[in-house]
Amino acid sequence: MTAKGSGTPHAVRLETYQNCMRDAGLASAIRAVHVVDEEEGAREATLALLGEDPRPTAVFAGHDSLALGALAAVAEMCLTAREVSVLGYDNTRLAGHPLISLTSVDQSAPEMGQRALSMLLERLRGREEPRHHIVTPHLVVRSSSGPALADTARGQTGPHPADPLMQRLP
Repeated sequence: MTAKGSGTPHAVRLETYQNCMRDAGLASAIRAVHVVDEEEGAREATLALLGEDPRPTAVFAGHDSLALGALAAVAEMCLTAREVSVLGYDNTRLAGHPLISLTSVDQSAPEMGQRALSMLLERLRGREEPRHHIVTPHLVVRSSSGPALADTARGQTGPHPADPLMQRLP
């Protein structure tokens, strides 16, 4: 789930997500949903997704505000993180609130800010050659995500045996 716009961080995140899913052999599991009204739009889009058969086992939102809307929809449907995981991106302060506990990708904003300032100061001191730095994001796992249930109606737990990720495990 992402906000609309090309050339934005949201578009880059979506493209990266799609490429990673394809590389993992999961192209058929890609479902991109674009929303306009941030949190409320994400809530409405997630409610629509949760009404589908089969219901998705996870929603990956392009930023934490979208994820909060998705979490609201999951709660509204009385589902748990084992039934539908929700993941955000940005690891905002609100994501870590104990009553929200949103799993989120932390892109190391303080490190990016420090590097940007350092590069700006270098430019002001006369550096002309371009410089690139890569900051590796990391996943902060909280209670909004968990392993998918195979079949909640029959009480089976654990990842679904037909899940392509499970088939890749030794």
